[in-house]
Amino acid sequence: MDYFIEYVSSLNLPRIFVIFSLIFTLSLYLTKRIIINIFDPFLILILFISFSLTLTTIMLLDEMINLNEYVFLLLSVLSFFLGSLFSYKKHKKNKRESLLIFLRTNSRTGFYISCILWLILIVSSFIMYSIKGIPIFSDDPSNAKVTLYQSGFGFVRYLHMIFPPLIVGQLILYLIVQTEKFYFFKKINLAIMLILISTFFISIFGGSKGALFYILTALSLALFVIGTKNNKLYKKIYKSSIKLLFIAVIYVFSILYLTPNSKESLLVSLAIRFMAAGDAYYFYYGYNLSEIPQYSNLFIGDLFFYLIDPLLGMLGFKSHDYPLGSYVMHYATGYPLGEFGPNALLPIVADIYFKKYFAWLFMFFMGYFFTFLRFNIVLLLMKFKDIGLFIYIFLWSTASSLYSDIILFTSVLYIFLFFVLPIIIIIRLLLTTGIKYATTNNRCLQ
Repeated sequence: MDYFIEYVSSLNLPRIFVIFSLIFTLSLYLTKRIIINIFDPFLILILFISFSLTLTTIMLLDEMINLNEYVFLLLSVLSFFLGSLFSYKKHKKNKRESLLIFLRTNSRTGFYISCILWLILIVSSFIMYSIKGIPIFSDDPSNAKVTLYQSGFGFVRYLHMIFPPLIVGQLILYLIVQTEKFYFFKKINLAIMLILISTFFISIFGGSKGALFYILTALSLALFVIGTKNNKLYKKIYKSSIKLLFIAVIYVFSILYLTPNSKESLLVSLAIRFMAAGDAYYFYYGYNLSEIPQYSNLFIGDLFFYLIDPLLGMLGFKSHDYPLGSYVMHYATGYPLGEFGPNALLPIVADIYFKKYFAWLFMFFMGYFFTFLRFNIVLLLMKFKDIGLFIYIFLWSTASSLYSDIILFTSVLYIFLFFVLPIIIIIRLLLTTGIKYATTNNRCLQ
């Protein structure tokens, strides 16, 4: 990774800014139809796609990547955007109306489920922080957040990724659906605010600069549902969201400032972290890895085994393989294989398994599927009522990782399907049974 840091540190910051501004503006113009507000996870994804393309553009200008590779990369990204736009346009009609109907179903049960999930999150986090300490208060937060989930606390990492958006999304939506006016000192509203604030702090205590991302995605969904800026509740939530975004920015700068042994200026340090969105491109294209036998001999059929590897490892049928990003850095620099490495960006996965002349087709399909998960799947999930809403909030908050690291997406998806979703279903069954039992007893007493 030192190779990448050294290269980015040597780059001209004004040139980075100019190239990024051009790429980001063009990307925003192409995809503005499917961006719902400033907290939309797709907008954040476009931001990082733009930084990654900025890096490869500079590498092209520095003759570190050949023009052919660069053109095929642009074609892959463009195909992803076009697939997303095609999916959105095809199913655009009545999307918001369907979602509003969806959200008004069994919200009380969803509220109780969210409270129980919050208790699980609080208890597991308290135990972990009591034993391991709180990374943000350590001498080196960046290193502490890596070791935090070791020694048997790996499952808490997934709770921190999955539970906060479910809790925040469900409770904010509950407020929107159930209340015409928001009274802060109403008992149930005080309880909800306590849960939201504590969930917020649980997320940032982990020391991860991306910890707030999942909460922001839930806020984006809430703002989308409210839908009109003339609504007073919308304005209150929107202003609170802006403040949260401001806190997130200050939080990122604080982590950077507290990180010791940093010789770069703050601007260079930020440039390294933003350009790290494309660090996989630096190693894959900069070292011409598409031509090595380990990748040139892989085809579409191998992708299936690549995608189910996290599931097989989770079920104990095999040990987890090293991430694709770790292999990329290993083949490029000889760095030892391990859990550390760049994210396996979707264009690289497409290039490895579909080769250059078919990668665009795979990217178009994934763009279509990405937008399907964000919008069109609502009509299917409506059949499952409040359980469907939890599934939808999960998909909304995690769909962007489909592009940034498809194995991260599948890993979290498997955890959700085989661990979190059964917990939610069991809680719902117990609540439903308890409500029916209480109702029957009340009738007998009458």
